Amino acid sequence: WVRQGSQAILETDFCTDSGPEFVNEAYESVLHKRGNITHSITSVNVKDGKVERAVQTVTWLLRTCLIEANLRKTWWSLIAETIVHVLNRSWNVTHDGVPFTLMFDQVPDVSYFRQPGCWAIAHIMDKDRSKLDERAKYVRFVGYDVPRRC
Repeated sequence: WVRQGSQAILETDFCTDSGPEFVNEAYESVLHKRGNITHSITSVNVKDGKVERAVQTVTWLLRTCLIEANLRKTWWSLIAETIVHVLNRSWNVTHDGVPFTLMFDQVPDVSYFRQPGCWAIAHIMDKDRSKLDERAKYVRFVGYDVPRRC
C-alpha cells in the first residue's frame, strides 16, 4: 500500500534489478497472492530501484555509525534497526514529509533519540541485585526497544 494524500492505494507495478531478494519463488508467490501485481526487471546500468537506493542509504549510515561509535561489526543488526527507526521518523524529501506521520497521521516523539555508541546508564532490576550492589551500570547504547517505541 502507498499513501497519496489522504488515500491509501495499492501499488500494482514494481520495477527492480535482478537481485536475489526479488528473483525467487517466494517473492513471486507473494505477488501472486496479492493479486494482479506486475514485476519487471530493469538493467542495473540504467538506474537502481527505490529499494536498492534505500538499502544503500541504510548501509552507508550503518558503516558510518559503526566507525564513529567504535563498535564491532557484530552489532550491525541492532544499529541497522536503529537507523531505520530514525529514518522513519525523519524528514524525507521523496515523500515530502515524515514517513511515520504520513503512515499514522501523528507527529512522532523523537525526544528519546540518542547517538549510537554513546554511553548510557542501565538500571539493574531489584531481582538481579542484592541490597549493597550497584543499582545501575554504564553501558554502550546500540539501539532502541523497537516494539515498545512503535
